[in-house]
Amino acid sequence: MLSRQLLPNVVVGDVALGESDSEADLYLDPADPTSVHVSLDREVFESAKGRANATRKVSVRRLDSVAREQGWKRIDLLKIDTEDMSLRFSRSREPSPRRSDPGNPV
Repeated sequence: MLSRQLLPNVVVGDVALGESDSEADLYLDPADPTSVHVSLDREVFESAKGRANATRKVSVRRLDSVAREQGWKRIDLLKIDTEDMSLRFSRSREPSPRRSDPGNPV
C-alpha cells in the first residue's frame, strides 16, 4: 500500500471509472483474495478466471466528477487498468480543454 507520508501528492482511489456516476458489480475470486483478476465485465472476468461466483458492489464515477470533488487543478499522472474497458473509460471525462485552461484538470 502506498504511504501518504512518503508520497503526499499521490491519491489512490477505491473507485471504478466509467461513463456515468453509478454503482456496479466487481467480479472477483474469493478463493484468491490477492488476485489481480477482477473486472466490472463478467465476460472478461470469466475468460480469465472461469465462472464468476462472487461480486462486490463498487462506486463507479466519471473521471471529471472525481477531479472536481477532489479539487484537482491538474492531473500529472493517471495510472489505470482498463482491461477491455478503454472506450468506456475514455467517455468518463469531458473532451479535453485547450492546455491553456488551468481550471480543468482532465
